[in-house]
Amino acid sequence: MIYLQPKETIMFRRSFLLLGSAALVTTLTPWPAALAQSAAQSEADRIAAALTPRKRRGGGIEIPDQKSLDVVERLKGVRQKRGLSHREQDELHVATATMPQTDLEIYFAFNSADIDAKALPTLNSLGEALNRDDLKANTIVIGGHTDRKGGAAFNQSLSDRRAQAVASYLASTHKIDAGRILASGYGFRKLKQPKQPFAEANRRVQIVHAAK
Repeated sequence: MIYLQPKETIMFRRSFLLLGSAALVTTLTPWPAALAQSAAQSEADRIAAALTPRKRRGGGIEIPDQKSLDVVERLKGVRQKRGLSHREQDELHVATATMPQTDLEIYFAFNSADIDAKALPTLNSLGEALNRDDLKANTIVIGGHTDRKGGAAFNQSLSDRRAQAVASYLASTHKIDAGRILASGYGFRKLKQPKQPFAEANRRVQIVHAAK
């Protein structure tokens, strides 16, 4: 029989505790990643649900009228050659008003179209949603919006560049066909909260599904 001295007993207990702690850490380490993945999946599900046409009570799904779809397709062709005029932006805004859509808070560097790292989880959830079978065949309209702070020309340019930055990210990172994306800025001409022109809610990226 081996007798442990008091010092040896203490060392044995410490070793046991350390081994137990290591096992606990090993067991718990995957959880943060799993939680992040679950959150991203939930966000992708939410975006996909917002962009999915609603079902009619009598059956079938709600789809935009053909005239509105034609406007989007025509302006998509124009946008591939040049920026949209204010009149064309107004036309696009009216045509997409009743289409499935959602507003996303995308972080950019201050007064810049450089996408902030904090925005990547949201953009990746958006990319996943747009690649789903029931969404990947149709045109997506990306609208950039600012609040009322600053001049009209600056905000128009900034919102346009930010919308284009989102489109480029989706095309390069998530392999979404750039030909099915219509990206345009509205500046502060289409405020979400017109009675509160400086509200944070006005600074957004609008995603519209031109469902057929």
